[in-house]
Amino acid sequence: MKKRGIYILAGCIIFTFICAISIVNIKYSKIMRATQLSSDEWYEAEGYAVKFNRYEVLDMEQLNDYVTDSEQLEEYKKTLQIDGKVVLVYITLRITERELMNKEWWTDFILYADNAWDNQIDSYLSAFIKDANPAKGNYEDGKEYDMIFPFNIAKVQIPEYEYDNADKWNYFMIWSQNPIVYTPVSYTHLRAHETLR
Repeated sequence: MKKRGIYILAGCIIFTFICAISIVNIKYSKIMRATQLSSDEWYEAEGYAVKFNRYEVLDMEQLNDYVTDSEQLEEYKKTLQIDGKVVLVYITLRITERELMNKEWWTDFILYADNAWDNQIDSYLSAFIKDANPAKGNYEDGKEYDMIFPFNIAKVQIPEYEYDNADKWNYFMIWSQNPIVYTPVSYTHLRAHETLR
């Protein structure tokens, strides 16, 4: 009789535990579902909104036209032994309320490719790329700013055959990780932008 009571009690506990997990999953599945934005949609965050414009993939040697100091770029490459490619992502930033912005608002942004490569913004490189001033002190409420964010692709991160085709990868600009909000960006998207220019 004691064993039967123990089995019934254990069954009730397991059933309650399963019900609790199901309720939590149902409740939060809508909130935590990944949201895909089109390339002309704004991602609204606290104090600001951002929108993807276009991207380009460059070799490190091609970066001289984009930096404020070529000697500093050479020092950066030598010191950190950087010998890869850079994806420059062009965005528009709209300031709604600067005081609400996180001091490092851009650090959540990740560029992800469908071959499993991903990186955050290269903060060292963004320090001397023209139009990449992410410090919130540079902005005013109600204004929009065109910016460039660099994402470094190191040769050691991926196989050589993948590395050579970095300009043709399908990328995803991830604006938020919890919940996930992203904009898909593809090689065809880049070609379409180039024909419109």
